[in-house]
Amino acid sequence: PASFGSTQQSQSLLPFATLPSIDVLTDPSVTSRPDLEGLYVSDECIVLPFWRERIICDGELLVEVPFATDDGQPIVMNQPNATVVDSSDTSSVVSFIVDIHLEFEGTVDGEVKICILPLPGAPPAKDLCLGFLDESIEPPEWNCEAVCLKKEGDLLCGFTDHFTNFALLIGAHHGAE
Repeated sequence: PASFGSTQQSQSLLPFATLPSIDVLTDPSVTSRPDLEGLYVSDECIVLPFWRERIICDGELLVEVPFATDDGQPIVMNQPNATVVDSSDTSSVVSFIVDIHLEFEGTVDGEVKICILPLPGAPPAKDLCLGFLDESIEPPEWNCEAVCLKKEGDLLCGFTDHFTNFALLIGAHHGAE
């Protein structure tokens, strides 16, 4: 499964809502724009310290979430904790893994749509689910959250009422419906 990999973080936090979605590989201005110094950069991806709404790598939209919950709580995405993810069995993961959470402590009132791009060669949508990493057990386990995924462009979308690490999983027959 793909994750952000090794990255470096600048100490400056940017007003991320004003920054565009930028692809490191196709946008030559990335290395010359001082307003982009607060970014995590890996070999293929550019990720804001708290990325809002979408993650784009190599010109491809990988993950998309709403800017905020229905009650206005800002949603942010960040790289997953590598130690936690590495301690889990990722053999059923067929997408990018991303940590999605509220910017401020709180709970979700209702459900939030999460859309993720499956990896090339992944099984069809009917065999996949939106999965989450259950960190309440040791080692952490991947479980299905939403088994009825809706296709939106190339992304597969499902709904959740909580936040943690998410990915697409093989095995839609497991988990809640």
